[in-house]
Amino acid sequence: MFLLNLLPHLVNGITLGLLFALIALGFMLILGLMEQINLAHGSLFALGAYFAYAICAPRLPLPPDVLGVWAGVPLG
Repeated sequence: MFLLNLLPHLVNGITLGLLFALIALGFMLILGLMEQINLAHGSLFALGAYFAYAICAPRLPLPPDVLGVWAGVPLG
């Protein structure tokens, strides 16, 4: 029973750690190649997370969500 309670927390922790590692790799890539600090990197991550939440929120049926994603692809 303990492992069943631990498993969701373990998966969430690993997922969040990998997400932070991805952000850190983005910082290092920009800093290493351009030799400039991009302070907008974190705000773009937050904006992407907000849009992902807005698209995946269970308030719209699936077809408008898919259309919203494909409408936003050219903007990215």
